[in-house]
Amino acid sequence: MNTPARYILVALAVLLGLHFILSFSHEDYGKATSLSTLKNKLQSPVYPHNVPDSYYTTNQTRKANAAFVILARNGDLPGVLESIKQNEDRFNKRYGYPYVFLNEEPFSADFIKYTSEVVSTQTSYGLIPHDHWYQPKWIDEEKASAARKMMEQKQVIYGGSLPYRNMCRFNSGFFFRHELLQKYDYYWRIE
Repeated sequence: MNTPARYILVALAVLLGLHFILSFSHEDYGKATSLSTLKNKLQSPVYPHNVPDSYYTTNQTRKANAAFVILARNGDLPGVLESIKQNEDRFNKRYGYPYVFLNEEPFSADFIKYTSEVVSTQTSYGLIPHDHWYQPKWIDEEKASAARKMMEQKQVIYGGSLPYRNMCRFNSGFFFRHELLQKYDYYWRIE
């Protein structure tokens, strides 16, 4: 017998010896590693308690007062449609939450037509107020522009993009004030 095989046999013998010593000297270890316990664990389902079927069914009495909020531009239509289709297929066709679309400029007729065709529920389309989207007049535009230029030079993602800054500003605190969202207690944002 070659040397590596001997080492393997010696290691196995030591492990088995330790297992038997621990089985007799520590009752909990003996119970946990007994053949009957291991057999039961292998035969039992992963979840020890069955999940009741009622967990998977829609309970309309407990539905949250919520909506999906999508901040999008008319040019984002293909991506928006893909996101909505995924959400509808995996979640919303069962629960029926409405969609609220927001934009800083009016939605096109095509955007409204196609998005309302792919959803299973009500849709609302809103215009973001100017003061909620654009930075206030008291902001020093020279400083802000210089800061954006510096971020762009440092290769900060979207560092030089004013529309991106406006979107972040809106998402940081103004969107929940929009009139279309006032009737809801909760929301999910879809990107």
